[in-house]
Amino acid sequence: MLVLASGGDPHRELGVDDRAVKALAADLWSEERRARLTAGLDELALRSRDLPRVREAVLVLARDPDLAWRLYALALLAEELGAED
Repeated sequence: MLVLASGGDPHRELGVDDRAVKALAADLWSEERRARLTAGLDELALRSRDLPRVREAVLVLARDPDLAWRLYALALLAEELGAED
């Protein structure tokens, strides 16, 4: 949150490439968490085989685990910001 606040208005719209998102993603990263993310995406791809749009989105994330991890960090920041309102 400090990185977010130091970058200006903490209530501005966040993006996946924002400095605060990348910083949180780096802070949370570990081999174990990355492996769990990959396994979760694989399972989700199997479960979504009858939902073509969902499956395609999951496959995009599975092909780019760095993006998936940053999106996870973005979701955590958004949740935290929403809790403050």
